[in-house]
Amino acid sequence: MERKIYLLVTLLAVSKLGSSAIVKVSCLAELSTLTMKYTTVECPALCPIFNPYVCGTGTYGYGKICQAAIHDGKIINSLGGIVTVVRTPGTQTNIGSVQNGITSSTCLAQTYAYTFMASATATSYYRRPAGGSCALTPLTNNVNNCANVRNYCKNGATCVNGVNSFSCACAPGFSGGNCNINLLDCVKTPCINGGNCTTVGSNSKCMCTGLFSGTNCGTPVSQCYAGVYNSSIVSDSQITASSFYGTGHEPYRGRLNALAVGGSVGAWAVAANKLPNWIQADFLKPMTMYGVLTKARPSAAQRAVTIKVSYGNIPTSMLFIKDAAGVDKVFPANTDQTTIVANHFGKPYTARYWRVYIVTYTGWASTQFEFFTC
Repeated sequence: MERKIYLLVTLLAVSKLGSSAIVKVSCLAELSTLTMKYTTVECPALCPIFNPYVCGTGTYGYGKICQAAIHDGKIINSLGGIVTVVRTPGTQTNIGSVQNGITSSTCLAQTYAYTFMASATATSYYRRPAGGSCALTPLTNNVNNCANVRNYCKNGATCVNGVNSFSCACAPGFSGGNCNINLLDCVKTPCINGGNCTTVGSNSKCMCTGLFSGTNCGTPVSQCYAGVYNSSIVSDSQITASSFYGTGHEPYRGRLNALAVGGSVGAWAVAANKLPNWIQADFLKPMTMYGVLTKARPSAAQRAVTIKVSYGNIPTSMLFIKDAAGVDKVFPANTDQTTIVANHFGKPYTARYWRVYIVTYTGWASTQFEFFTC
């Protein structure tokens, strides 16, 4: 009888596809410092861990080289090791996860994407005849290294043979050094409203902001809403605007999640696209707000692209939310017709009157709006 023995093997050489030498890097070296398509680096042992300072899983947008390699399972921090980093144009969102004691974040596509092609350590399978001893043979250049690591690549992944190395080419919807992380849930139902796809064990789920819940963060958590969305809390007469286009476009039509029914276009729209264009809610008493929500007009391709927010206790004496430099803060608004966009102010502000200015727009200056109180 033969028994399979699982051994941790240190590879003594790695692929030299784009570099004729191994570059020794420090624990603090950044992926962004790599300028070639292929760079082989040697990471020291016992690097300090910064969480979260790596962005991505399997494919990384930024972060420290060695920390990303540890997260990806290509090296072990207690030993250090040699890896080949592949730099390609960044084209997709990098999904965060928790792996090998490191928490990575989710970030949008960066200028470049980085993957680790050659592994300085790998879990290998060796056979030992019954009653015999196990001969430890390093992976070599002239053999099929994938034959020594059967079943290492998971979930339908393909083992790719290399020079003294191997790597796993993951099937769509999976990631990680051996493709053990299932991203299919977030691929089938992408996270929206600021939610991040995060791995939990070998599965994935959307981690929502406090304003949304549900499988893909599509369900508003209305207990944080100030009340514009509900006419029993903020009446029609409490919502005013600089102007409106006509019947069906009145200011009170601009409530968040308003529907285009019964003669309503489902949003407020200005009479003419001439600044300043604003919509305002009078809460009848001072209200503490933490941010603003906007959504596009559902019945036409009209939406606010950028907005400003002002507040005050007298309509003729309003103050704009400022950025750190003391300049009126311009918030990103909507890029599609269905997503609710939440913008946090950075700190709470208290006032009776709250106003949204449309700075730039697509099609026509039109929007739905709400503020949030937690």
